[in-house]
Amino acid sequence: MRTELSILLLMIILSSCSDSGFKFIKLENIQLLESNSEGLMLIQEKAEPGQMKMEGKVGYVNSAGEIVIKPQFSRVTICSFKEGKACAAPFARAFDLPPKRGYIDKTGKFVIAPKFDDAESFSEGLAAVKIDDKWGYIDTRGIQQISPQYDEVEKFSEGLAAVKFNGKWGFINKNGEIVIEAKYESVNNFSEELAFVNIEKNGETICIDKKGKKIFSGSYERIGGFKNNRTYALEGKKWSIIDNQGRAITTLPKEVLNVLTEYQEGLAVVYGTNKKCGAINEQGKISIPLNYDSCSFDGFSEGLLSIEQNEKSGIINTKGELILKPKYSFIGDFHNGVAVAKEGEQWGILKKL
Repeated sequence: MRTELSILLLMIILSSCSDSGFKFIKLENIQLLESNSEGLMLIQEKAEPGQMKMEGKVGYVNSAGEIVIKPQFSRVTICSFKEGKACAAPFARAFDLPPKRGYIDKTGKFVIAPKFDDAESFSEGLAAVKIDDKWGYIDTRGIQQISPQYDEVEKFSEGLAAVKFNGKWGFINKNGEIVIEAKYESVNNFSEELAFVNIEKNGETICIDKKGKKIFSGSYERIGGFKNNRTYALEGKKWSIIDNQGRAITTLPKEVLNVLTEYQEGLAVVYGTNKKCGAINEQGKISIPLNYDSCSFDGFSEGLLSIEQNEKSGIINTKGELILKPKYSFIGDFHNGVAVAKEGEQWGILKKL
């Protein structure tokens, strides 16, 4: 009770960071802070003596650091808020039976009862749920739209979802109809009407349209999703930018060893032969020099990217300008002007002014 009361009376301390343009809001009695989704951030209260670290209850704060959903849910059952709902389960200790999952709204009320063995976030009005080792889909009212019958599933993207049964992947529509035969060893989600699939493990990668028609293929070891009709691809030891017909637009500079993210806001984060990271533009040219020890694997968000130098995190913009000097032990991605952050052992919210 004392721990819960201390969480509910969470003290918010405002302090301006040394770099102008940002403010760090400290949150006391918090063990971790993450998942900035739809304006809410996940908090976990500190575990009581004798509890495992992951046993603390979780809830949510808003961008001002105010508790809007008090800690009351199990840590391992939470997924991000999407379309106004997040999957959650009542609190259970590590040695208890796994709790059933349901969906809460932004007040913390269960609007879809906890009755699922597993659950994922909503996407395009549907969410994947698991019952007795099989996956299906429900709508935002909790009504089953596609019965549990698949071994593995992905979220809906551009009206289709990848599903696996009998050891192979295919695609279904929102009516549960198979629109692309399940015959693939692996698949990616659709982006800009196209998806990459493999018929055999480590075999040729095929680009297909929404009817399953082959558009082009290649011996790609890595390939991203399309943004503005282009993506990156690794074939052999050569990185290239290709268009949506598989034609090479340009070869990436020899300094680029790996592409770490999809294109976000016209830039993709890359890792160099010098063991530093930076970014390339859509023409495949290095637009932000490979100067940083680490960069966010989620790429740019709202024109900002978290970077790391000498084990401290700071922020650069899309021009590569350092707008927050590295001083934090962690900075997450920005959404609606705020990001989760950690200064030393202190969790808090980093707010762009």
